[in-house]
Amino acid sequence: MSPRVSVVMPVRDAEGFLKDAVDSVLAQTFGDLELLAVDDGSRDASAAILARYAASDARVRVLSSPARGVAGALNAGIAAARASYVARMDADDVSEPDRLARQLAVLDADSGIVLVGAAATLVDDRGRVVGSVVPPAEHEAIAQRLRTHNVVVHGTVVVRRAAWSAAGGYDLSAHLVEDYDLWCRLLAHGRLANVAAPLYRLRVHGESVSARAVSDQLEAAYGVRRRHFGTPPPSWAERRTARADRHLAYARMLATPGDAPVWRHLIAAWQAKPWSPTVLRHGVSGLRGRLEGSGASSR
Repeated sequence: MSPRVSVVMPVRDAEGFLKDAVDSVLAQTFGDLELLAVDDGSRDASAAILARYAASDARVRVLSSPARGVAGALNAGIAAARASYVARMDADDVSEPDRLARQLAVLDADSGIVLVGAAATLVDDRGRVVGSVVPPAEHEAIAQRLRTHNVVVHGTVVVRRAAWSAAGGYDLSAHLVEDYDLWCRLLAHGRLANVAAPLYRLRVHGESVSARAVSDQLEAAYGVRRRHFGTPPPSWAERRTARADRHLAYARMLATPGDAPVWRHLIAAWQAKPWSPTVLRHGVSGLRGRLEGSGASSR
């Protein structure tokens, strides 16, 4: 008998956080699920960790392949899914215990909703809370704001598999914005919703794709806006401001002011907008943190 929901999780070199991610899925209060872990060419212990879970819990299935990227891994996982609902999960994040129960209740109550996401708590690599994401809950607000930026947290999503197929799945050419592009295409197939409660812990760390590719991801997002809504590209000044703001956001969230990932984001923010008082203020704070850290280590 098929499960009611298939949780699809792409995995690449995630050994540091993988156990927490898998445990959070298997501990869901809604237990009629399967976890499809797609090992996307991992070179660390991820494959061995997944194999142990698959041997001990029949709900866990592992697909292995050479590295193909997030979109390709997701397409492969969803193609192998047995349920009519497909939930996303990232290998470095954590789902709250009632996440799936609450999201499936939304989908079961309204057949016109094809996708439901949720608010998220932002945590660092040690699990400390560093912020939150509270997206709009209603379809009208989501559709309006998608015209300017992505307001659906990828890892939180549960989607009707039929709608995902009708929209064409993930576009392999939409690198870094495969989720944003898919949400825009799903608008033609039904309504989108977000649960206002934080049902997901989203890991923010210096090695995440979003943190390492700020400029490329912003430029790709401008392309999605232009392709789906005809939005003209932003001006040179708007681009620089957006890059500086994004780097500053990561600098605020990533660990302590003297840490290397924070420093890299502060430098990138200054390069994008060197005349900004906000950038300069945070740069001074970062320098102070580095000097204080050096002083502490020398004592």
